[in-house]
Formats: sequence, C-alpha cells, structure tokens
Amino acid sequence: MGFLQQVNAAQFQSPASIQEAVRHFINKNLILNAEYTLNVGQLDSRLRLPLCSKELKVFAHNGSLKPGRNSIRVKCQSVRKWAIYTSATIKVYKKVITLTQPVRRGEIFNPAILQFEKRDISTLRAGFITNKTIIAGKQATKNLGLGAVINGSHLTEPKLIKRGDKVTIKASNANFQISVAGLAMMDGIKKQNIKVKNLTSKQMIQATVVKKGLVEVTF
Repeated sequence: MGFLQQVNAAQFQSPASIQEAVRHFINKNLILNAEYTLNVGQLDSRLRLPLCSKELKVFAHNGSLKPGRNSIRVKCQSVRKWAIYTSATIKVYKKVITLTQPVRRGEIFNPAILQFEKRDISTLRAGFITNKTIIAGKQATKNLGLGAVINGSHLTEPKLIKRGDKVTIKASNANFQISVAGLAMMDGIKKQNIKVKNLTSKQMIQATVVKKGLVEVTF
C-alpha cells in the first residue's frame, strides 16, 4: 500500500511545490527598499493536480504585488493544463514616526515627542510619515494618543493670525514701502489671503499672512 501511495503521489503536483513557486515569484518580483516577511497560504493536502512537466507560471491576480494580502494565480501550461488561486500576505516594515506622549487637537507638534518605530505599513491604510521635519511645527487636527502613527490627515498649518488680532500691514512695490496698523477680520495661516481692516483709512483689504502679526500687500 505504501509503495502505491508513493507512486500516486509522484503523479500529482505537491502543494509544497506550488507554495515554493509562489515564494520564488514574489521574492524575485517584489521591489522594496524595506524589510518584509512573506506568508504563502496553505493548500489542501488532498489537492490532486496533475504533475506539471513545465515550469509553473505564477501571476499576481491584480497585476502587481502590494503590502498586505495578495491573490496569486498559479498555472501549468503542459499538456494537462490546470490553474489554481492561492494567497500570499506580505508584511512590509518601515520606521515610521509615532508619538511618545499624547497630543491634543490644536496643539503644535514638538520634535521632542516624535520618535521612529518599526511598523508593518501594510496595516497603515491612512498612511504614515518618515520625516520629522514634515511634522515639526504643524498643528494637530485631532486628539492623538501615545504611540499614534502620524499621517498627513493629522497635520495642518498653525494659525499665525486670529480674527481680532492687531497686525502690521506692509504694502510695497518696486518704488516704495509703507507699514500701517490693521485689524485681522479672520483667521489665517502662512501664505493665506485674509481680510484685514486698515485702521488708518478704515478700508477693508485682502492681504497675505507672512508671520505672526504681519500681513503683506503687493501692488
């Protein structure tokens, strides 16, 4: 009986050989400048596919490999053709920026509370950031807890000017430059055009926020 089982087994493609073909395909075609792990889905040990006399062809079902779960197609193109689908999960690890302490909405991010942590980016659907300079000085859009992974939706430019602030209006062109006192009629971030009241002429004008307390009008 044991001999017959061995003969029969030799006539079929082993699940292990299919898994190995998938691993080889992914390791060859996955282009990442990062650490990753690969887990190929288990195939039913009772699978009875004819032994392929040609090299197995492997394809990513969606055309390309990505972090996370991938659907993989394996084909045999010998006389007794067959095809089967399996899955492969790719976990990609990168050092991303997280918080060493909670941050409240509206708070300015301090570089001292930013740290790098290795995370599986296939689980970070909302994105991530790997450069501290992108975050430092920005304002939090929501409350964030200890260890939170920072992404772009958490950041906004801080309001340099708030409605009701007294500001200096700097007006200039190629020939002259003057400065007058003004009153901000709305909040503003850097480079934003806001409505300002000239306290000398009482006129409403549009001016660009330069920094805290200073707006500019160019003629």
